[in-house]
Amino acid sequence: MTSQPKRVRMTLPTITVLDVLANAAGEDIHGLEVCSRAHLGTGTVYPMLSRLEKAGMVAARWEDDQIWQEAADKEWRPRRRYYEITGAGMAALTQARQPKPQYRPGIAQPGSAS
Repeated sequence: MTSQPKRVRMTLPTITVLDVLANAAGEDIHGLEVCSRAHLGTGTVYPMLSRLEKAGMVAARWEDDQIWQEAADKEWRPRRRYYEITGAGMAALTQARQPKPQYRPGIAQPGSAS
């Protein structure tokens, strides 16, 4: 039994987070930085990053142990998890940015005669 990647709803916060990651390509960006750049709270962003990772739209890795030990001594902070958008995430973001049709043929529009 193979598991299919989970489908993610492309809400405005989801698009915003993917956009932040797309604009940070090649840059180490950790979860709290994603929250800051997206202007969203941790209770929104961290569960979303987890869902996006499970869906294959985001890749994540833990901060290197040696770097963390050096930083932890100076900054007293927990180990960071870094995120980056994947090809699947870029494709989903590109599709979400496409203009949506205003109407569907065969469906009466408000104010039109039926």
